[in-house]
Amino acid sequence: MTRNIRLATLIVVLFVCFSGVSSTQEMKKGESEMRKGAGELKSFSCDPACGFKIQSHDEQELTEIVIAHAKKAHNMEMTAKDVKAKIKTVREKKEKKIDS
Repeated sequence: MTRNIRLATLIVVLFVCFSGVSSTQEMKKGESEMRKGAGELKSFSCDPACGFKIQSHDEQELTEIVIAHAKKAHNMEMTAKDVKAKIKTVREKKEKKIDS
C-alpha cells in the first residue's frame, strides 16, 4: 500500500515538473513569434507646424491613425498608399556598455 502511494506521488511530481517545462517553452515560443510579427519600428511625422508624430511596429495601425489625423486635423483625405510613401523606418539605437 505504501509502495502504491509513493509511486502515485512520484507520478504526480513528474507530471507537474514536465508540464511546467512545457508551458515555459510554449511561452518562449509565443514571445519569439510576437517579435517576428511585430516587424520594424515605423514612424510618421506631420508638418513641423502641426507637430504630430507617431511610431508603431504595426504598419496598418500607424496608417489608420495617420489617415484619421489627416482628416480631423487638416481636413485632408489620405489613402493608405499616400501614408505608406511617407512612412520611415526607425533605426533603433544600440546601447553602449560603459566599463567601470
